[in-house]
Amino acid sequence: MESDYGVFSQFFKYDGNTGEIFYKDNIELNGSKAGKRAGHVKYKPNNRGGYRIIHLHRKNYAEHRVAWLLHYGVWPTMEIDHINGVRDDNRIVNLRDVSRRINAQNKICHRQNRILGGTSNRKGKFTATIHINSKMYYLGTYSTIEEASKVYIQAAENAEKGILPDNVSAVRGTFYKKSRGVWGAAIFVKGQRIPLEGEFLTEEEAHIAFLDAKDQMKRGVVFVKKEKKGCYYNKINKKWNPRINIKGRTLSLGYYNTYEEAREKRLEAERLKEQGLL
Repeated sequence: MESDYGVFSQFFKYDGNTGEIFYKDNIELNGSKAGKRAGHVKYKPNNRGGYRIIHLHRKNYAEHRVAWLLHYGVWPTMEIDHINGVRDDNRIVNLRDVSRRINAQNKICHRQNRILGGTSNRKGKFTATIHINSKMYYLGTYSTIEEASKVYIQAAENAEKGILPDNVSAVRGTFYKKSRGVWGAAIFVKGQRIPLEGEFLTEEEAHIAFLDAKDQMKRGVVFVKKEKKGCYYNKINKKWNPRINIKGRTLSLGYYNTYEEAREKRLEAERLKEQGLL
């Protein structure tokens, strides 16, 4: 029995650079002349542009699937996704065999004018994450959104096969401190958000601190939220300024590089105040 590739290649030839399919020379089919471009664009109500259709032996075939067949010799195993979102752009570089999930997500991304799988951060790079079984996995940070998208798509395809991302953890517990241009980490204990000590240059470093704190909690370490009352961050000189109220007047206690130094000065002032020395 002749294969589908044999049947279609008998009548059609495919130009992978332009994405166009033509009738072969000396072949006339369905009233079309030899060498003429095959197929037509399928229009739907309220849809100005649709997919191209190839007609053969009284059946209609999606041109992008026929293009895949003619190029690779086999039908796609899943759905064909148009990477750039243009439905009649059937160049082989614009086609990929993906799951229905990725295909549907990519359609939404193109409607929203964004690329699947990449989220820009404040450092001008792009972070890739993926949700699997209600958990979000961190896939790395990349220089271009195309790189992040490629990693995401590979992870999504692996997830369809039951393969979870390797050497990554759920990306939680990190946040960006815009005023200082650094990353912070925090955990939740009984519904209360507790910021962790330290500031980090990268999101990855902050995430490591978060994971370390989670491990400590499993070992019985108790995290308590530190009260920042009386300590203020000065955005101009980028230092902490502890203050205390004495008889209705606010007294500045100086400027310090870290919150911990400022907090210690504030506590010292409170002790002096209780002793009547301030």
